[in-house]
Amino acid sequence: MADTETAELRAVDAAREAVLAAQTAADVAAEAEQEAARDAAREAERAAAWATLHPHLPPLPITVPRPVLPVAAVMPLPPLAPVAVPWQAPIMHAITAGTISPGVGDALLRGLGTLDQAITAEKLTTTLHVLLIEAPGMNTEQAYKRARRLRDDLDAAGILAREKQARDDTTWSLWRRADGMVTLHALMAPEQGEMWLATYDALTSPRRGGVRFVDPTRAAWAQSVK
Repeated sequence: MADTETAELRAVDAAREAVLAAQTAADVAAEAEQEAARDAAREAERAAAWATLHPHLPPLPITVPRPVLPVAAVMPLPPLAPVAVPWQAPIMHAITAGTISPGVGDALLRGLGTLDQAITAEKLTTTLHVLLIEAPGMNTEQAYKRARRLRDDLDAAGILAREKQARDDTTWSLWRRADGMVTLHALMAPEQGEMWLATYDALTSPRRGGVRFVDPTRAAWAQSVK
């Protein structure tokens, strides 16, 4: 059905262009005839003025009228198809210009997500322009959170669906190996992941590079207990 409608539309466009070309040719031919009539009138006036001023001289020779060339029908050029610019293009331009880093650009892309029925390219383009103004002062984590928040503002109805999808994707794997070691593997939603990351950082932060003291005595003690 769509192919039939497209063929009919093309036939209508072709007929319209043919009528336009024929009308253009007719207008040009009429203009040529009018120009020939004006030339003949000028020649008649010129001959009459010559006869009045010089009655004893022979009349002026008849000027051969300019030939009217046939007018070829000029078909109008088809309109140029508009170039669709991807909504992600400003991110690439900002990275190329050095305004943001590739990591921040990737965070913005992940935070804004993809198109769907509620979120169009026009909405994401407008939101991206706002983000690119704020992004130069952000790191990757801040850029992702800001982009995610703006995406949620655009698609409030989709928040529940994304939260449900995150819960459905959450998995836990916990087992004890033959040697007694315990293995943990998990895939968590961002909110749960942030809680576990904060706990992990709190438990392991004293081990990252050791304790540092300004006081020489306490620094020596920290070095001795390593």
